[in-house]
Amino acid sequence: MCSQPDPLTLRDAIYWAESIFESAKIDSPRADAEWIVGDILSIERPKLYLKPDTRLTKTQTERLRKLVSRRGDRVPLQHLLGYTEFFSLPFLCSPNALIPRPETEILVETAISYLLNRPMPRILDLCTGSGVIAVSLAHNLPDAEVVAADLSISALLLARQNARKNGVSGRISLFRAHLLSSILDQPVFHAIVANPPYVATQDVSGLQTEVRDFDPALALDGGPDGLTLLRQIISEAPSLLLENGFLLLETSHDQPHRVADLMAASLRDVSIVKDLTGTDRFVVGFRKPRKGHRRSAVA
Repeated sequence: MCSQPDPLTLRDAIYWAESIFESAKIDSPRADAEWIVGDILSIERPKLYLKPDTRLTKTQTERLRKLVSRRGDRVPLQHLLGYTEFFSLPFLCSPNALIPRPETEILVETAISYLLNRPMPRILDLCTGSGVIAVSLAHNLPDAEVVAADLSISALLLARQNARKNGVSGRISLFRAHLLSSILDQPVFHAIVANPPYVATQDVSGLQTEVRDFDPALALDGGPDGLTLLRQIISEAPSLLLENGFLLLETSHDQPHRVADLMAASLRDVSIVKDLTGTDRFVVGFRKPRKGHRRSAVA
């Protein structure tokens, strides 16, 4: 796809890579070019243009050629680099788990806002994947205990690496489990959060190439209407939530109101939260008081 470039300056390398990515219709050609060049030269992206005339070595130029070629073939940038950033924390990435999306940071922010003043919160992160939600919550809630569950052993191994990388492995327990029932059978959690598969089976083939061809199918396919796992989580969550505990779910842009209706049958104070673009994306609901117990004034 791209020929071997001549020895390049840093500035030329960025412009060259950007032009290749533009031709390949990559969504963010300049940003991807900067990430790749920065990685090759071990320079943080904000500092790239401080020395624009820095010349790449022959080895660096060859690596640039290979990475640009693969990115032009739509291999995700995060897979090429092997890492990404989420909630201002570093995370390892691999084809074994869903690449974290920026909008999921709103889920983490929302959960923190509800748990910030709750002492020693216990949190369950379902479909944890690479562990970005669990790790981010543990990092920002220093006295929290987090259980992270996933059906994929490979994803759990990656989540373990990320917990260690961010210094929170001592407060995150990893379980290979399908949803809730196989974890516990009594209310122990102040919060259950999840970014489950929610793409309808027939829509998977129409996803962006980087998603369809490189994210695990297990992390994408949510069944015929995309709600299969969401329904199961909503059905099982109330039995594991403590009084005033909450369930917080990420959904597709066209699902929040349907998910809110499902939640309203077993949870109270159900509301929808918007993502970074102002699109309805997340749904949260709180456990209803148990029969015979007066509702606490503390949310």
